[in-house]
Amino acid sequence: LGKIPVISGDARQSAERRLANNRKLKLAQQAIPSAWKTLLAGPDELLCDLIAEKVESETGTKPDTDGIRDFLKLLPRPDGGHRRTRRPKPKTPSSAVRPDGGHRRIEPPKPKKQSSAERIVGFVFEGDRHETGNAINTLAAVVTMFAQADPEFMERFAKKTVGKTRRLLSQDRSELYAMSHLNVRSRKLENGWWLGTNLSASEIRSRTESACDEAGVKFGTQLRLIER
Repeated sequence: LGKIPVISGDARQSAERRLANNRKLKLAQQAIPSAWKTLLAGPDELLCDLIAEKVESETGTKPDTDGIRDFLKLLPRPDGGHRRTRRPKPKTPSSAVRPDGGHRRIEPPKPKKQSSAERIVGFVFEGDRHETGNAINTLAAVVTMFAQADPEFMERFAKKTVGKTRRLLSQDRSELYAMSHLNVRSRKLENGWWLGTNLSASEIRSRTESACDEAGVKFGTQLRLIER
């Protein structure tokens, strides 16, 4: 508010810039709840990766992405409400009358153990069995096999597996992850391409199935996974 700045108009311009900046900051502040609500409604890939990375650093095991999404859906909304999730009611043990007039306890049926991609130890392709030892080795072997049969496979498949924060395949290791410290979680394939290995069990299965689709191979029939 000095005399010279007021006369030259600099003081007014400075005040207008400050006012405009304050308005932008206020709008940004007001948009935070909406942005958070959007993230919870459809969890962003980066948010899921951050949570998975933190859990893995504390427990040594990377959680399944679907489990992270389910957790985020249960969090309170910015408006104070909660998402309603329907959970199956647990079955209570019932009783049945025995021939002698007594009762015997009938336990509810145990849920069937679902197949887990963590038990993948290889694959069978058109009758040929390939033992790899674990899930990520299986994905690497499948991708490499398809690339050997089709020189253009890697380029096509790489483009279809680009996410917001990571790529499954790249010829440049530094391009695999938006968070550069994750680049160590990768493997160089025989053909020189890099494969991102920071994948959950379900993601490895999904990527293997997608690779089959791109190669024109029927997943589950022409190529099936070996699980133990």
